[in-house]
Amino acid sequence: GPEKFIALPPQCFCRVKNPIKRDADGTALPDEHGQASVRFGDEEVRVNDGKQWTMPFPLYPGEVLVGKDVKGEQPIKKLTVVPKNTALRLKAERDFTDADTGVERKAGDEWLFLGPRTYIPSEKVAFVAKVGAKVVKPNEALRIRAKVDFTDESG
Repeated sequence: GPEKFIALPPQCFCRVKNPIKRDADGTALPDEHGQASVRFGDEEVRVNDGKQWTMPFPLYPGEVLVGKDVKGEQPIKKLTVVPKNTALRLKAERDFTDADTGVERKAGDEWLFLGPRTYIPSEKVAFVAKVGAKVVKPNEALRIRAKVDFTDESG
């Protein structure tokens, strides 16, 4: 039967499997039969950031709300606020250019998203872990080793 519209509260997001193709204005692109064209096997993150997805929206035929039928999981989630002295370790799922920094990321790259900021998820990025700052007190040491070659924030 007909499904209810999805209403995203402010500062919340949801993931949609098999989203439809859209033009630059967000209008659904039809296929040769006039139906909304679906991007099968793809995933889209829809975020109510005060600019997009502020109004309730329907799911087109073929679109699936991720987490709707999973017991104990809510399909609509709040955005993550990363506090000061904390970071999120993220991993690129596919190649893309980071909109925040302009850095070109390749699939498999890992980096830190430093707080204090609000993390807006993307279908191109996977969350790996939350990392906290370590305090090194007098007469203590911190032994660290890089797992891969990298460039830190100082260059």
